[in-house]
Amino acid sequence: MRLANLNAYKLTPATRGTSSWNTQATAIREISPDILALQEVVIDENTTSRDSWDDEAASLIKDLAEQCGLTTSVEASDGHPHGTAMAANWHRPWWTALMWNPDTVELVEGSYRPFGAPDYWHGCTTASFDVGAREPILSAAQVNDGRGGRRYYDTEPYTDMHHDDMESQVRVGTIGTTQLAARRPTEALLRKGYMVDAAAHLGAPWEPTVGRWEDGRGDPDPWGPRRIDLILASRSVAPALTGYQAHLSAAAKEASDHLPVYADFVPSKISGER
Repeated sequence: MRLANLNAYKLTPATRGTSSWNTQATAIREISPDILALQEVVIDENTTSRDSWDDEAASLIKDLAEQCGLTTSVEASDGHPHGTAMAANWHRPWWTALMWNPDTVELVEGSYRPFGAPDYWHGCTTASFDVGAREPILSAAQVNDGRGGRRYYDTEPYTDMHHDDMESQVRVGTIGTTQLAARRPTEALLRKGYMVDAAAHLGAPWEPTVGRWEDGRGDPDPWGPRRIDLILASRSVAPALTGYQAHLSAAAKEASDHLPVYADFVPSKISGER
């Protein structure tokens, strides 16, 4: 089984049929995920009325899923009549979504939950999948430093940086001084082995997911190469992980300012531990 994560560079309705759309679809098909987490679907709030945001986003997400041989369909409800596994902060037309291969995994009925304001800036899409088992910020994951100690799997990327938006990415109280990366969200998730960072857990070679695009191409990235696209596995799934990597194909490099990442796992090795 393969779970992948892609931050699509500002995927909008106008993107349909463009080279960007085609390279994104190509990269997804190359990865051939069983489950795909998608971020940064955007609707133009200046040209689309607020009551049409959900419909436009749902249509776009469904079109991309269909082109990639995936589905994103969930049971429609009064609160979510679009029938699409997606979520947004109510005040901003930016969506996340889930897609999956219906031939290999099955959505657990009633498990889809969208979360938005005030807890999430873009929205958080959650769902449970039956994968045939017997029974989703810079990471805070640590590895051996080779000298008998421990170090962060991701090194500090911001110590020499100076930028107006730095406060969103560094620890409070370090702006203008040491500028240490904000790791509290992943520290909480990784605490006491509740989850593991798939890359660090497997000892995968470090690979940045952002910081590749130059000035004049999309939005310039002033912070340099760093890994801010993570796949975290719960304690019960960690023993089933078999591989992790960033997808480095030509299509993936062209499709977005974020490289897609994916992790492979063996469903039969998922433990019953909670």
